Amino acid sequence: MRLLYGGTDVFDYEVNKTLWADIKLAVFTIAFVGIFVLIFTRLSLFLTFFGIISIVTPLFVAYFFFRHVFQVPSLGILSGISAFIIIGIGVDDVFVFVNTFCQAHSARSLESRMLHTICTAGKATFFTSFTTAMAFFANCFSKVG
Repeated sequence: MRLLYGGTDVFDYEVNKTLWADIKLAVFTIAFVGIFVLIFTRLSLFLTFFGIISIVTPLFVAYFFFRHVFQVPSLGILSGISAFIIIGIGVDDVFVFVNTFCQAHSARSLESRMLHTICTAGKATFFTSFTTAMAFFANCFSKVG
């Protein structure tokens, strides 16, 4: 039995409980997205694996910067919610790349098809990810969080 008497201990307990519940939901979200990407890529394990890797990697990179570069000692509720934003952006980018590759079927060779995909989808995902990153950066100066 754990006795919480008030003060910051109760708040910290509730934040940790909520944050771990969000992390469990994020894991289920990534699993669901993996199944959906597998179906969307016509059962391509290669594309699904690297698609999921491209979604999960930014989570670890963001956590590294948060904890080690910016020296923030603990995660807050809003930081847990940002995991879903990062997952959503990653999923969107994976679908943009796969869809652009599928639509470039008129290319003469695989190399030209890949070049077209990287140029077209790469520009789109770069600018959308850059503007989102700048919005997160602007929140560094906010009192929320």
